[in-house]
Amino acid sequence: MMKELSILMLVSNRQDEVIRAIESLKPIREAVSTELILVDTGCSKELRTELEARGDKVISFSWCNDFAKARNAGLEIAEGKWFLFLDDDEFFEDAEEIILFFKSGICEKFGFASYIVRNYLDFEGNTYTDSHVGRIAKRVPGLRFEGKIHEYMTGKVGEGIHLKARVGHFGYVFGSEEARRKHFERNVSLIEEMIAEEPEQLHWGAQLIQEYRAIEAFDEMISCAAKYLPLALEQKSHSIAGTFFCGMVIAYKGLKQYDMACEWSRLTLSNPDISDMCKAFVSEMLAYALFELGEFQEAFFYVKRYLESNSYFQDNPQALSSQMDEIFVSEAFSKRRLEEAHSILICCDLLSGSTECLEKYAEELHWESSSVYVYEHMAEVLILAMNEMGPKECFLRIARRIWSIGILHNYFVMQINEMAQNEDIRTAIAIFQQVDSER
Repeated sequence: MMKELSILMLVSNRQDEVIRAIESLKPIREAVSTELILVDTGCSKELRTELEARGDKVISFSWCNDFAKARNAGLEIAEGKWFLFLDDDEFFEDAEEIILFFKSGICEKFGFASYIVRNYLDFEGNTYTDSHVGRIAKRVPGLRFEGKIHEYMTGKVGEGIHLKARVGHFGYVFGSEEARRKHFERNVSLIEEMIAEEPEQLHWGAQLIQEYRAIEAFDEMISCAAKYLPLALEQKSHSIAGTFFCGMVIAYKGLKQYDMACEWSRLTLSNPDISDMCKAFVSEMLAYALFELGEFQEAFFYVKRYLESNSYFQDNPQALSSQMDEIFVSEAFSKRRLEEAHSILICCDLLSGSTECLEKYAEELHWESSSVYVYEHMAEVLILAMNEMGPKECFLRIARRIWSIGILHNYFVMQINEMAQNEDIRTAIAIFQQVDSER
């Protein structure tokens, strides 16, 4: 009987990561009729024995610096109605919606789906970025992989859906700068090979700018975007043009050239062919740049515009899925970006003398979670607002949350001590002392 799902994993010689990845598939494999295909790209004998014990199909592939060829070797022997792939250093943290997708029969309405890859930026897992990746597809004639690096599926049919299932990935955390540089150079060399073979292929330029972003090579990002953006617009490749527009904004923000970040943001927003999701991404970036320039009222406007876009896409998940494959754009509504947006909104409102947004959106900061993000201006703006407006109930509530979380408490104490050296913030200090006395 045909399996519902084929899962493909390329396996290198990383035993601990490989076993963790395979083990994370158990909930899916127990709930859905599944075959696990493992492509051995150079494992030790010991690991090969483990693969044969845990996989349904294990094949050998002579590594040739071409990820698409390796994945296509696994795809060719797949027999499931559907196909899913992940890397051997990734692991499912939440597979619930994938299971529901197949068990409920919802899959019959769609031809492909995306899930979230959470790229951790430190070994503790405290900081991360979320990207939506199209890694699930109905297995149809013509489905195949392209690209020596950052390979992707072509030949998908039908409509897509975004699933909130999530894998974790520590592959962008390195023990040394040398290791990070080596990884970057390996990837870029393969991308440059593809560019030499297909100089008109915009996708490879998009992959190159993504690599520059990973090592914060912002000047190189600008040069890359400047080279490929005119070609993308000429070819009317609007989704890839969106990647280059976003790349410009990201780079100028990274260089702290906020005037240029604003200029490129407005160019993006004025282009009628750029996707709504790309414009949402850029709206949040524009709000950030405007705040840095002291344009708080306009920053407030663009944050509201961004959050309205988020509400629209939440209500229209198919529209969200259709734009998820765009590089950078897929990060538009990540948890961290939404937290930053709500933080900017609250800061703009506090600076205008209002606490309405703090009262309405404080929960959106997620300061009770294990991974706490604090927008870089939030502490100063909040402390000064407390000092100016006094012990309002909303200030007492947020102070209690701050004091209940050790890392947040320590951060605010440090900020208070630094600010107290230069200005009178006795009222704010009194609010925190009141909260401290309640404990």
